[in-house]
Parts: sequence; structure tokens; C-alpha cells
Amino acid sequence: MGSRKKQMAEAIKAEKKQVAFAKLNNCPTSPRKMRLVADLVRGQKADKALQILRFSPKEASRRLEKLVMSAIANWQAKNEDADVETESDFDEEYDDDDSDNIQPYDLTNQDRVIRGRMPILEIIYERFIRSFRVSLSNSLRKISTISMISTDLLKFGEFVNTLPIPSCMCIMRFNELRGPALLVFESKLAYAIIDSYFGGTDRPFTKIEGKEFTSIELSFMKRVMDMALVDLEEAWAPVHKIDAQYVRTEINPQFVGVVPPSDVIITTTFEVEFESASGTIMVVIPYSTIEPIKQKLSSSYQSENDTVDSLWTQSMHDHVSGANAHAIVKLGDTEMNVGDLIGLEQGDIIPLAQEVSGELSIEIEGVMKLKCLAGEYKGNRAVQITKRIDE
Repeated sequence: MGSRKKQMAEAIKAEKKQVAFAKLNNCPTSPRKMRLVADLVRGQKADKALQILRFSPKEASRRLEKLVMSAIANWQAKNEDADVETESDFDEEYDDDDSDNIQPYDLTNQDRVIRGRMPILEIIYERFIRSFRVSLSNSLRKISTISMISTDLLKFGEFVNTLPIPSCMCIMRFNELRGPALLVFESKLAYAIIDSYFGGTDRPFTKIEGKEFTSIELSFMKRVMDMALVDLEEAWAPVHKIDAQYVRTEINPQFVGVVPPSDVIITTTFEVEFESASGTIMVVIPYSTIEPIKQKLSSSYQSENDTVDSLWTQSMHDHVSGANAHAIVKLGDTEMNVGDLIGLEQGDIIPLAQEVSGELSIEIEGVMKLKCLAGEYKGNRAVQITKRIDE
């Protein structure tokens, strides 16, 4: 009995050596928000999980990234001679003697081109959240909250396979960009919105799979989609006019063939919460649609039509106007040798290369800015500005 216990204890100890634990204390984030972010990296490899968390706009991502890094550090402490990347199936996958594992690298693949953040796109969706939250709350006469969960890049075919049946999908077209886009309402959210609009308690349905949307429900959801399109247009307006147009509504994902399955799409997921129900909305834009304006969505872009902040301008003007500047009126120039300079005495006259009636120069902080004429004003010497010198 003692031998079996010892063997079992050694087996458990060896098994625990391959697993690292980490704990995050004093985390002021709700379990629901943390779970939504954790679902993004569940089952992923450590390096990929860190990349997903690093580029996620959610606040909980920063805390979860810290937790993952702590777990990696704990694992490395247990396995000092091992590496996180090579300890898995890295060696098996990349064997120098096995040429079958070599994968072709497609330089024209869209997925290679659009790596990196699009901060302007995040700002656009923040504007959309603020506008659509007000529109939806006013329409349902009920307070709703909307938050952005994540922005993901994936193939359109993979995205379609993740959608359940039925799904309330609005196919739209950005006329100015000459490309399609999708607005996808999760089924339970669509039913909660409809139930709430007609006086219900927005309780989620117990069974949605296989349930068909009626013509009345689709008609009402079109009104909600129209509101979303208006708010989406206004959110895009400061960056680029999109002229969003409703095309049709589909409930079967297999019938939504807006782009080929191999094309890359940018999917942004929003969570909508009511008193008793919640669900997600996804805005799906193919990369081919926004490719013509990808420079506008990068961090280095600044719109030429950006509105001027009048409060900041007035504050800066007030501070600059109250600053002191040293002004000098220059009578003229002359040249003399050191001997003459040493021999100067009281009463000597120094001729200047300046006409008596000519214009004098005014230097402000060492920079020549004005021309003037010398004179007298109220018993004091004074100058009269004749012109401004533009550099």
C-alpha cells in the first residue's frame, strides 16, 4: 500500500511539473467580462495567446496578458532547461530531415498584408457604440449597454462556419468604397430586442436552434438594422464617407456569399446587454472593401478635414498672448578696428550705415520682424511701424 502511494505521488508530481499555474488577485473586473476575453485565447498556444491579448482593445485583456505571462514564468521556473516554444511539438513539426513538413509561403496572401492594428477603425467603432446605444435605448424605451469585445482577422469561409442557424444577417454595401459588408445579430439578441419592443421582458428563448424568423420579426429587425446603418455612416463620416446601403436580410449563413471563402475579413464583435438578456452584434468588413483607404486607418494618418478644437486654440492663444517678448530697435551698423574701439572717448561721433530719414529695423527675440520710423510721442522717443517683414 505504501509503495503504491509513493508511486502515485511521484506520478502526480511529474504530471504537475508539466503544468504551470498562476493566480491574479485583486482584479476589479467582472467575471463575465473576463470570461469573454478568456474565450478568445482558450486552447491557443502561449505565443499566439499573448499576441491576441496584446492587440485586443478590452481592458480585461491587459490583466489576462499579465496572468498568462506569470504562468509562463512559473512553467519556466519548473523547467529551467526547456523553452516554451520548443517544449511542445515544435521539434517534431520542424524536422530538418523531413521535407514534407515544409509549407509554401504565399507573399500575395491578404493575411500577410494586413497584420497590425488599425487604431482609427477602433475610434470609428467607439463612435458607433455611443450613437447606436442611444438609438437602441430610445427605440426600445429601455436602457442598453454596448461594449466592443474584439477585432479579429480570419477567412470568410471560417467565419461562416461559426455562425448558427438561424442568424439575423444584414447584407449591406458601402457604395463609396464599392464593396460589401455584413451586420450580424446573434439570434438570442434579435429575439430579445423584438420581445422588448412589443412589451415583453426581453427574456432569452430557451430553444433557438431551428426556430425560423417570421416575416413580422424580420420586418422589425430591418428597422433596427436601418438605425445601425445610419449610426455606422455617422461614425465613418469624419474619416471617409461610406454611403451604407441595405441590400437584404439572410438567416442562413450558407447563402451569404458576399466574398469568396478564401478572402480575409475584419470582424468586430460588440456585446449588447439589457436588463435580462444579452447578445452580440458583429460588423464584418472584407479587407478588399477597405483596402483603398487602409492608409487612413493607420496610426500615421491625419485627415486634412479634421476639425479644429476651438477650446484648445483659444487656450493656446491666451497663454501666448500673455507671454513677454524682448524688442530692440536697431539704429544701424558700422565697422571699426580694435584700435579705434579702444580709443573711443566721451563726445566722439560714430557714423552709421543708415540714412537719417531711413527706416529702422525692430528685432523681436533676436529675429528681425518689423520696419519703423523714429520719432517722438508724448515727450518720449518712439517708433512708428511701417511694414511687417515676412520670412
